[in-house]
Amino acid sequence: MKVTAPAHYALFHCLAGACPDTCCVGWEVVVDEESARRYRGVDGALGERLRAALETTDGEYNFHLSDGRCPFLNGENLCDIHSALGEDALCRTCRRFPRFEHDYGAVRERGLSLSCPEAARLIMGAERIAFETHEDASLEVQPNDIDASLYLELRALRRALIALAQNRGHSIGERMALCLQLAAEAQKRLDAGEAVESLCAAYRDAGVRREGLEKARRMTAGGRDAELIWRDWLDDLSALERLTGQWGGVLAGAYAARGEAGPDGEYENLLVYYLYRYFLESVFDGAACRSVKLAVLSVALIRRLHRAERDADRARRTELARLYSREIEHSQENLDAVWAMLGDVNRGGRRWLLKMCL
Repeated sequence: MKVTAPAHYALFHCLAGACPDTCCVGWEVVVDEESARRYRGVDGALGERLRAALETTDGEYNFHLSDGRCPFLNGENLCDIHSALGEDALCRTCRRFPRFEHDYGAVRERGLSLSCPEAARLIMGAERIAFETHEDASLEVQPNDIDASLYLELRALRRALIALAQNRGHSIGERMALCLQLAAEAQKRLDAGEAVESLCAAYRDAGVRREGLEKARRMTAGGRDAELIWRDWLDDLSALERLTGQWGGVLAGAYAARGEAGPDGEYENLLVYYLYRYFLESVFDGAACRSVKLAVLSVALIRRLHRAERDADRARRTELARLYSREIEHSQENLDAVWAMLGDVNRGGRRWLLKMCL
C-alpha cells in the first residue's frame, strides 16, 4: 500500500505533561473492543481502576470522565496507563490522536489534526507544506466500493487546488477565490461525467487565473454587504454546541474585525491542510465543491478571528486556529451543521463566500 503524509507528520511528538491543552481533558475517551478486553484482564490496583472506569454508552466503550478529565490523567498531566503499561497499552483513540487516516483502496493518507497545539504549531509554522509518499508492504489493501475513475479525477483536481493555494503570485484572498472558481467549474464537469484534467491544466495559465479573478469580482459586485454575510455566519456558528469556554468570547469578538491578519503563509498552510484532509472524502458523496467551500470558509473565518485581536502574535494566531478546529472538526454535530450551511445557497453560496475572502 502507498502511504502519503505531509512532511511535518514525522516531526510530531506529543508534549505530554507540557501540553497547554491536553487532549485528556474535555474529550470523550472512546475505547476500542480489543483494548477493553485487555483492560478487563489487568491485575492489581490499576486493573481495578480500569474496570471501574470502563462503561458502555450507545454500544461504545468509553472511560467515565471525572470533572471532564480522563480518570487516568494524573496530577502531572501524564497518563497512568502509559506510565504503567507502556504506549502499546493505550486504546486506539489515544494512540492515534492527533493523527488521522483515510484509506482510498491502495492508498492511505495520514495527517495531523489542527486541534492539537503541537500539530497546529507544525502546520502553521511550515515554510511550505510538502507531501511524501512511500510503499508499506505491511499494510493490506482492503476491499472497497470506491469509484476508481472518480477518485483519479478528484486526486488530479486536488493537486490543482493545492497548487493554487500555494501560488504566491496571488494574495491569499485571491487564492481562495481561485480555488472556489476552479471547484465550481470542476463540479459541473464531474456531475456530467466529464474529465477535469484539461480544466486543471488551464488554471496553470496566468491569463486563465486572471479571468477567473475578474469573474469572481464581478460576482461580488452589488448584493449583500460582506459584513452582513459575516454577521449571519457568526450568528449561526454561535448557536452551535460549544466544547470550550473560550469559544463564545472569541466568536463575539469576530463581529468587529478591524485589525491586521497574519502573514499569508500561515493561511496558505491552513488552506492546504483543509484541502488535504477533507477534499478526497468527496469520492464518497461527489460533493467536491462543498469540500472546497469548507476549506475556504475555515481559512476566511480563522483569518477574521486573527483580525479581531489586534497585535495577535504567532502563538495566539495558532491558538485561535486550533480552537476553531477543536470546536468545529471535533464535534460531528457542529461539522454536520456547517456542511449543511455550506449546502444552503443563502449561506454557503459561492457569491457569498467570494465576498468573504475578497
